[in-house]
Amino acid sequence: MREEAGAMSDPTGPQKTVFRPSPLAAAQGGGEKTTFQPLPPAGGPPPAPGVPMAAAGAAPRAWADDDVPPLDVPMRVRNPLTAAAARLLALAAAVQADRQVADVGALRARADGEAKAFEKVLAALGLTQEDNARARYAVLATVDDVVQNLPGGAQSDWARNSLVVASFGQAFGGDQFFTILDAMLARPAAHVDMLELYHACLAVGFMGRARVAPDGQQTLQARMAAIFAALSGIRPRPETDLVPAWAGVPTPMRKVGWLARAAIIAAAVLAVLLLVFAALKFFLDSRDQPAWLALRQLPPVAQARIDRVGGDVAVAPSGQLERVRGRLANSCIQALDDGATIRLVIAACPGIPSGMFDRGAADVSDAYRPLIEEAGRALKPEPGAIAVVAHTDSDPIRGALAATYPDNMALSQARAASVAALLEGVVGDPARLSADGRGDREPVDRADTAEAKAKNRRVELVIPRSE
Repeated sequence: MREEAGAMSDPTGPQKTVFRPSPLAAAQGGGEKTTFQPLPPAGGPPPAPGVPMAAAGAAPRAWADDDVPPLDVPMRVRNPLTAAAARLLALAAAVQADRQVADVGALRARADGEAKAFEKVLAALGLTQEDNARARYAVLATVDDVVQNLPGGAQSDWARNSLVVASFGQAFGGDQFFTILDAMLARPAAHVDMLELYHACLAVGFMGRARVAPDGQQTLQARMAAIFAALSGIRPRPETDLVPAWAGVPTPMRKVGWLARAAIIAAAVLAVLLLVFAALKFFLDSRDQPAWLALRQLPPVAQARIDRVGGDVAVAPSGQLERVRGRLANSCIQALDDGATIRLVIAACPGIPSGMFDRGAADVSDAYRPLIEEAGRALKPEPGAIAVVAHTDSDPIRGALAATYPDNMALSQARAASVAALLEGVVGDPARLSADGRGDREPVDRADTAEAKAKNRRVELVIPRSE
């Protein structure tokens, strides 16, 4: 069997460390056997560079900004190797997480202390010499690999005296990590705990030569996936909860009182009735449209009058009409006298681009408000009631508007009421005002044109003639 002398010797004597390749002999089931022969623990591992000798034998200093809590709470573990390495792996993970280490010496002192504690636990586990060496090598090489790749040059002293060198006396770094891992993957059932430990080392940041390889990340992911796949059929994952207190406090459901139940039932019944009403109304409105169209074809009902033989009797001029006209300044308001009443007619005004009402709406547009208020002021001094009569064109109401105004009669009635409400503040006495909707029954122009329909859409303010 070939032997190679180690590069490091004990400065106090002729003892030396011997590394006999291959480190894979036992895992591969034959051939040469790997033997790690550490230096006798006469003086312990050498102190870290930059650390005073007095501090080498003392307890390691606390690392500034340390967020790795001590494992004071006992844990139930099934892998004693990962439990023993938990402190060192947590230290490597904290350094790997982009931490700026200001005091590398303090970090080394702490790592040395954790490494000694780790070695004591491994010794108490009763492992074979080879498994003990494999476990120590994987964990210590992980810490060395993470620290030696920190930004800056302060960790160069660490590279000259790494944890692996301090423990084994041989400077072979992390080159053997993947070689040993591949050998154990060939027989995963015999190395379950050790494979889990190597997986943990890869998870916290060990990369080795993969750090500089073009496909290094893919290589690491493939190795971790291979370990997971190899162990999945051997050791199933635990069924215990990650967080035992995940469930909330059971709270009994509040009982709903009879009053609340009655209110819910009543609201549901009301909603159903409203839906039925809306459906029936829409159905009936659609059914009565043909009847309304037929009624429009009937001859108009003319006002009864007495036919006299001979010429018409001229209506005597009315001073009241002249007074009303004298109060009007806008030519869009037409003042008429039929002998019994005086009517102020407001229709489409050429000087106003918008209509008096929006299509299918009952509110007076802002452009026509001054016109209606002027007509109301002209009739205010005259005695008698003021009737507001609204007319529409012959276009039927369709679509969603039919739910509010089923026909032109309803629309004209709503428009007359809107004008009357506007005139209440002008006249001063709401009792003098009345609203009447005539729909499309009294057109002034029966032509089926836009101009004729604009004339028919009008509002009339009617007062009895007093003189």
